[in-house]
Amino acid sequence: MGADRWRAGQSGPRPVSWPARTVLGMLSEPAREELLSFGTPREYVANSVLMLEGDTTTEVMALIDGWAKEVGATAEGGLALLSLHVSGDLVGEQAALEGEPRSATVISAGVTVVQVIRQHDFLRFLERSPEASLAVSRALSAKLRWSTRRRIDFSGLPVLVRLARVLSELARLDGKPVGEGIEFGYTLTQPEFAAMVGASEPSVHKALRQLRKDGVILTGYRRVVVTDSLALEAIAGSRCTGGRPPSSLMTAV
Repeated sequence: MGADRWRAGQSGPRPVSWPARTVLGMLSEPAREELLSFGTPREYVANSVLMLEGDTTTEVMALIDGWAKEVGATAEGGLALLSLHVSGDLVGEQAALEGEPRSATVISAGVTVVQVIRQHDFLRFLERSPEASLAVSRALSAKLRWSTRRRIDFSGLPVLVRLARVLSELARLDGKPVGEGIEFGYTLTQPEFAAMVGASEPSVHKALRQLRKDGVILTGYRRVVVTDSLALEAIAGSRCTGGRPPSSLMTAV
């Protein structure tokens, strides 16, 4: 079970479920309430820039409702999809801890509600709360683990395996049961999948077609349903992870 989270309403915040793997999900209710009490609520429409790569701002955002994409500029002038952030995640904590410019841009993928927490309040909270410091450390460790695994994957694994790992991770972390199988709540395009697995769009299109042909997934407009989780995990498994995908789909900004 995930922890409770706030959702704005006419009668004030009301609790719904937060994923246990997120920072807000890892915190006890008193610690979570204290952290969020430092924040100022802000709502963004779809495709809004929450944080900009290279910016020197230092506030932290706690995602209360909605989800966001993290992208980075490529040498060719495009944008590469680096990671996904869901409700309960923190974004911007790396810049707050280091005092360095933002390493990536964060964009809302739909209507997104956040609590904006000033760097000073965030750091003082971590200083006096070992529980929160541990939760943030675990989240940063998971982000580093994900980045490391992706570098290993990109070094020589076939595109089909790379894509299977990402799909398996999305389904495991944020999937919801539907009639056909497991669907995750992301509306990703084929170019975005290609950017996430470090492959060309035609290669990803071919891999998706193979997975459909083998009955592992169903696809529609910006929709993927995993119909055979065991087969997908078997394709994703390798000597690098012992058949288990890494614990996060996030990087730090």
